[in-house]
Amino acid sequence: TACPNPYINEFIETYGKPYNEETDTYHREPFVGDVSEGKNNPVYNAHTYHTKVPHTAIEKYIEHYTSVGDVVLDGFCGTGMTGVAATLRNRNCILTDLSPIATFIAYNYNNKIDVESFRKEGLRIINEIQKECGWLFETNHFDETKKDKQLRIDGEKIPKGVINHILYSDVLICPFCNNEYTFFEAAVNYEEGEIFDTYNCPTCNGEISKRNSKRAFEKKWDDLINKEVSFAKQSPVLINYTYNKKRFEKPLDNEDWVLIEKIEKSTIPYWIPIKQLPNGFNTSQPIKSHGLDYVHQFYTKRNIWVISSFIEKIASLKNFKYSLMLSQSAANPTLSKMRRFRADRKGGGPLTGTLYVGSLITPPSPILSIKRNIEYVAKALEVVFNCKGKTIIQTTSAINTSLTDNSTDYIFTDPPFGDNLMYSELNLLWEAWLKVFTNNKEEAIINNHQNKSLVDYSTI
Repeated sequence: TACPNPYINEFIETYGKPYNEETDTYHREPFVGDVSEGKNNPVYNAHTYHTKVPHTAIEKYIEHYTSVGDVVLDGFCGTGMTGVAATLRNRNCILTDLSPIATFIAYNYNNKIDVESFRKEGLRIINEIQKECGWLFETNHFDETKKDKQLRIDGEKIPKGVINHILYSDVLICPFCNNEYTFFEAAVNYEEGEIFDTYNCPTCNGEISKRNSKRAFEKKWDDLINKEVSFAKQSPVLINYTYNKKRFEKPLDNEDWVLIEKIEKSTIPYWIPIKQLPNGFNTSQPIKSHGLDYVHQFYTKRNIWVISSFIEKIASLKNFKYSLMLSQSAANPTLSKMRRFRADRKGGGPLTGTLYVGSLITPPSPILSIKRNIEYVAKALEVVFNCKGKTIIQTTSAINTSLTDNSTDYIFTDPPFGDNLMYSELNLLWEAWLKVFTNNKEEAIINNHQNKSLVDYSTI
């Protein structure tokens, strides 16, 4: 539930055991052992989250301290790994978290579905989107070795590749000549995987750096909020695409620029979340650096078009709606402008625990990413399909639960770490697509923007 779950005590009456202090003989020695676990696990990898603990590590505690059929409680459940661990060991579990995206993920991890039917339904939706939106990610294939350029002269149809991702670069202003330049072209040795701290201005040849250059800003009309906004100028500089099962890279040709103009002039026919970023520790960074003041501004128009189409198409499904939405949510941070370019990898990913937008970004195709994540989610759900334990989940503060005394057998919890992570801020992009946001009044963190000090943290 997106609130305190009214069936908690009924769950305990069904699966719990009465406790009698005089007759109970429970005793366990303190657990001693190595609980380090690798993260290369289908359950762990299906959906990222902050400070996520592998369920295989939690299983060791549950097996040591509890018995089959016991009730386990996690009041800061995050993505529900305690629930997975408990049910895999035939225990029952109560999961609570303040964050709607956390309990949404936890629900999906602990919900048993027909995995093969889920796969088929997911691929059906992806094929629909490919037919509708595939044109957004088409580009001309050009291979110097095969002299495809001749096709233009002969008037034949130019073969089309499928865009994997586009590399965008900040446009900066030289401190000496005041001319604009793209950071990628001036500072990146792409072939060698290097980004230089200092480099020469392409116009005046002066030695400059990103630090002493200013970002160029441009004004655009945002038709979703009906006002003019000022964005940091980012220019597409390189396209990574697939043709005939092989990857290629190329600068944008004239038709790529024509397509961009067509996309920018088009109206997306689906619902898009309009949520302004609140004043906060993490939210201040993208506002200051790139002028990203709303959730929808974190996405290129190509990407938000496909994401909104996907959300629309699964909305009316009777089965697998939430599992498919989990596949989209798992890809969400990567599909945004937070996906950084890493010169040494020719790819990249978001900077963990932040809403940081880099000077070089590589948002990938949502069609390919969500399709890939459907398979990741399917493999994770296969693990929990045969679990015999039961789980109940609620979205609320741990102190608001209606649990009675002596109602659970074991508590496993991994609470927030002071000022280490601002969960409600970091979850904003996820929760915007859910249409439900964290009520951060009782969020147990240290955050000056929320007027929460160390004293408030210890009190909450």
